[in-house]
Amino acid sequence: MIGGGVEMKQDEVSAARSRKLKSVGLVNPIVGEIADALLGFGGQAHRAAVINLVAQRRGGEIASEGLTRELIEAFEVHCQQAIKQDRPAMLHLPFGEGSHRWALTLDARVALHRSSRSWAG
Repeated sequence: MIGGGVEMKQDEVSAARSRKLKSVGLVNPIVGEIADALLGFGGQAHRAAVINLVAQRRGGEIASEGLTRELIEAFEVHCQQAIKQDRPAMLHLPFGEGSHRWALTLDARVALHRSSRSWAG
């Protein structure tokens, strides 16, 4: 019973974050999942930890190779498109190219934390 309540609350929080992600320009739901996971880690984490959290939230224990590729590709495409379209990225590599640490940009953190306060109470 308690576990179900916690799970329902997580679903509500996730749905609210998804709405906010769309409002700040993240229309790719996979990028939204990455951003949501990063928010759960305080804004940044090693990509393996982010990928495994997404897998767990999808109901798996560990990420498959396919899911890992899908998430890495979505992250890279998001960052490349932001540069090509001259718009702010929501995700970035804080330690530069070749790093496996993923992070929310400052703009993304501010926008997402504002939304979390609005639905938290």
